[in-house]
Amino acid sequence: MDPVEPPEPGSLDDATRELVELTGFRNSGTPLEIISVLAHRPDLVAPFLQWSAALASASALGVRRHEIAALRASWHFESDYEWGNHARYALDAGVTESELVALGEPDGADAFVDRVDRLVVALVDEMIEGGDAPSRDLLRDAVGDAAVVDLAWTVGQYVGLSMVANTLAIRVGDDLRRAPPHPDS
Repeated sequence: MDPVEPPEPGSLDDATRELVELTGFRNSGTPLEIISVLAHRPDLVAPFLQWSAALASASALGVRRHEIAALRASWHFESDYEWGNHARYALDAGVTESELVALGEPDGADAFVDRVDRLVVALVDEMIEGGDAPSRDLLRDAVGDAAVVDLAWTVGQYVGLSMVANTLAIRVGDDLRRAPPHPDS
């Protein structure tokens, strides 16, 4: 499947071009491909970036657990793009290499020593599988309502972004890891 290409930078208004370029700050100066493609809808770039930044930086889960949730959600959808970008962010946030590997395995929660980390992985799995989510109340008791709300929105965000990246065939840089295969695929 051919990727949807970003619009030419010269075709963008200054504000949109600056926002797209700003996404390169965590990416060796190269703008994030998914945001570059979103620039086909310039009116969506600023609100999306504001939402994403708020969800990630003000998370009651903390950055590390936010990245655990993002990775686990992207693994379920085999999104090389989301997995690759968030693998880097997760390692920067303190996720270990062995934990990163475990997030790409069906029994990934077992690799985590911290009970709350295990509950985060379990709840992501339960949300994606649908139906009951028994880990929700256990996580809620451990870290509170705000963290559970953040987790639910984080999973929704990365399920959606994984689907977008896969559907639009967003290019994955050679420097990024690929998502481990999901056993259901």
